[in-house]
Parts: sequence; C-alpha cells; structure tokens
Amino acid sequence: MKHLKLSACLAIALISACAAFAQSNRSRVDPGHSTASLYLQAANDASSALNVAIAKVSGTAYWDRDKPSNSIFNLSIYPAVQDSQLLAEDGSFRKDGLANLARYTLLTFQSKSAALDRSGKLLVAGNLTVAYVEREASQEWSAAYTGAVPGDPVVRRSTHEVHLIVENVAPNEGREWPAAKPDLFGSIATTEEAAPGLKHALRDAVWPIVVEDERCEMPAPTADMRAYQGAICSGTPLLVEPSGKMPAWSSQGYSGSIDPNPALLQHVSILLRLRLLEPKLRKASGLPE
Repeated sequence: MKHLKLSACLAIALISACAAFAQSNRSRVDPGHSTASLYLQAANDASSALNVAIAKVSGTAYWDRDKPSNSIFNLSIYPAVQDSQLLAEDGSFRKDGLANLARYTLLTFQSKSAALDRSGKLLVAGNLTVAYVEREASQEWSAAYTGAVPGDPVVRRSTHEVHLIVENVAPNEGREWPAAKPDLFGSIATTEEAAPGLKHALRDAVWPIVVEDERCEMPAPTADMRAYQGAICSGTPLLVEPSGKMPAWSSQGYSGSIDPNPALLQHVSILLRLRLLEPKLRKASGLPE
C-alpha cells in the first residue's frame, strides 16, 4: 500500500511538473517580433480608421488549452528603440525606467479572468493601464549653452477595464506581414468615453518606427570625414497603414491627402501580433528561462 501511495504521489508530482513546464515552455512574448497596431476610428466606420502607430510588445502570454480559466496575459506595449531603457528582465516595465523621448505612452494589460467564447476564441478580462509621459525641455540661454535640457517627467496615469480577445493564427494567415509570423492574434477595443484620455495619449506620443531583425555595422574608418554617414543598418521596417482619402485634383492646387476628422475618431482598437519564445530561443537571446 505504501508503494502504491508513493507511486501515486510521484505520478501527481510528475503531472504537475509537466504542466508547469508546458506553461513556461511558450509563455514569454518575444519583444523583437511582437507588435501592437494602434487605431482610432469613428463608430461603425472601418474606412475612417487612422493607424496612429505600431508599437512593440513584451511580457507573458499563456493560453491554457486544457483549462482556459488558468490563462494569463500580462502585456507591456511601448515605443520602439526603448527596450533597454524601459524593460526589466521579465519583460515588464521597470519602475525607474525612463524612455529617451520627449513625449511617450506606455500601455500595460494585466489579465484578471479568462474563458472561451462560443467561437473558440479566448476572452480575457483585465485592466489596461495608460501612462502618458511628458518631459518639458529647458532652453535658457547662457554662455555655456549646449542645447535643451530635459526636465523632470510628468506622468498622467489611468486604468480602465477592457477585454482582450485572443485567437489562433490560421495556417494561411499572417504571411503578408513582414518578418516573423505571429503565434497568436489579439485585439482590445474601447472608446474615449470608456477610457478618457487614451485617444490623446496615443495621438500625442512619439512612436519611433519598429524595425525587426535590425543589424547595424559601423563603416570602415576613412580619412575623409565628409564621407562619413554613420552606421549602416538593415532590417524590416514595419510602417503604419496609409490613411485618409485623396482629394480630387484641381487646377487651383493639390494639398495632399485628407485625414479623417479627429473629433469623430472616438473608438480605439489595439491589434496585437504576438510571437512566443521557446526556452532555447530565450537562452540564445539572453532572456531568463
């Protein structure tokens, strides 16, 4: 009987260990190949969608296939080229992290509960925290003037309840998207009424271009400094989708495309393309296991 009890305990421990390994096996979001497209649009008018920016995504994303209620999604959405300034080792934002930008916005989604909907998608309820940061620069002239000096950051923070919808990527989807194919698609939809200030936080922030698999090399030194052009970089830039309608051509002059009326753009959509890291890839990229 003791042997049976011992065997049962070992079996339970093994199952628990396997479940824990399965959870950690593909839960880390790859910040180098995961993106969030930020949209503003008018109600029930997809043609008015304004792609404000493409941001980067880090954090953890675990979909428990056997028990969906155990699924956990904690995501950090941030401007490109700011990884080293903002991210902690676990992919979350550092408390003392400060981006090298005059105005920027950080978005954090933390899940509270999860369940499958009728279509088989994972519906995750959670909090979306928005941190809009401004750094006013001092430009007082003096004999020792060396340029504008950034001041202390002013942070406006708010938290709103939202739903994240997660779905699998179909085998024939995502191929048109440059760079790595995502493992999961996700979306968050809300409004300016439900999340006051979010629209301004997205539109007024600085969003550098996301470049995946960027490689930069310094050119060989040359005696002619006039020929120096800086590092030579290659990679895959992810550009925002063009918006606005082209006005009719007229002899009076062409003024370019016309963006949708900003006052009508009260709906906010965040479309996520999440790439998950295998443990061996985490080790190769220097991320913790």
